[in-house]
Amino acid sequence: MPCAATIRNRFHNYRLGLQEMIEKLLSDTFTVGLMTIDDWTSNSNRPFMGIFLHWLDSEFRGYECTLDLVPHPYPYNAESIAKLKRETSEHWTVQGSIAALTTANASAMINAAGRAGLERLPYACHILHNLVKATLEKQERLNNVVTKLR
Repeated sequence: MPCAATIRNRFHNYRLGLQEMIEKLLSDTFTVGLMTIDDWTSNSNRPFMGIFLHWLDSEFRGYECTLDLVPHPYPYNAESIAKLKRETSEHWTVQGSIAALTTANASAMINAAGRAGLERLPYACHILHNLVKATLEKQERLNNVVTKLR
């Protein structure tokens, strides 16, 4: 397994090689899309933000790509997330063409969408998680079984 520095270097070189290809793909197919911003934590507890773009072309073929994966130190807030969205949109020249922002339910993510002037779409998995959690909390017998299993 290569060391972390080698992996970072390879990732950077790979990203540079893909950038031109992604720019052409966006130029040929992109008119409007959705952006997703998600926070990630590495195994060494370093925080990152992933910025992803999803869109359909004129023939309704779906596309998606990772625009960036950047270190984003804690504590992050709505302002820093909105700034990251703005800078990424400008870099890829998609500003003004983002219809909505998909994020987790964290208050900083929710507020970042508002600061960016975008409608926020919550992740389906977060909605499902909240639904299951609320349902389980109402099921006392099932809750007792789960507690005993832990």
